[in-house]
Amino acid sequence: MLGMAITLCEVCVEDLEGAKNSLQVGANRVEYCDDLANAGTTPNPKNIIHLAKWIEAEQPGKAMRIMIRNRPGNFTYTNEEIQDMAQTIKGLETQLKDLTLDYGYVIGALKTGHDGENIVDQEAVKNWVAQTENPLTFHRAFDEIPNWEQALKDLAECGIDTILTTGKTAGQVDEGRGYSTEGLQKLQAAAKPLGITILASGGMRPETYHDGLAEGGITQVHLRAPKTTEAKSESSEVGSSTDPELVKAMLKTLKLGE
Repeated sequence: MLGMAITLCEVCVEDLEGAKNSLQVGANRVEYCDDLANAGTTPNPKNIIHLAKWIEAEQPGKAMRIMIRNRPGNFTYTNEEIQDMAQTIKGLETQLKDLTLDYGYVIGALKTGHDGENIVDQEAVKNWVAQTENPLTFHRAFDEIPNWEQALKDLAECGIDTILTTGKTAGQVDEGRGYSTEGLQKLQAAAKPLGITILASGGMRPETYHDGLAEGGITQVHLRAPKTTEAKSESSEVGSSTDPELVKAMLKTLKLGE
């Protein structure tokens, strides 16, 4: 056991209020998306800029990652779609580049390999990487790639900083959890020498978090914190789908202070 600790909690949000609330209660970083019911798409650029400026002014030291995905559905894109997303990053860079906050992008693209299985679309990923000097996370499209060892090498070659994954392609999913502790540990061990961070996900909650993640070298955890029906009925925060109380509970479980 490596005796590591979780040092970062990222909350996936789809509205400005949820993003602000998550950071205010102690989350280190938000992944800002739209349409999480369909695995997330790019938010309104005006809202992205607003959130970035707000974080810099009100939550210095906190970070954001921006989903770049121009449609719901599968992760196999046409050349036109790939170029459209490249232009989205390029356009955001012109408005964000002078800010000092830690920001980056969340991307992902697949294509079919010679054996008929999903592989990383390196051409698409390299195109997006070329639009920014900021960190890029490859999202959970990674979990649709059977050969995870080759995928790690491909993404390292592309310049990817972080991979969001449940670890399910590298190990059996834990009973009662949405992720594989074994798989995440394997991925972490293989990714670290390549300079890639594994961002653990998969229905993370205080009651489903496993200490084996930190013991296996995982340092970053990602979660959605959706409001329950009860929380929605009790909340006066109309419009936000994120429950800050759940974020606080997760931070306590991870032993991350405000």
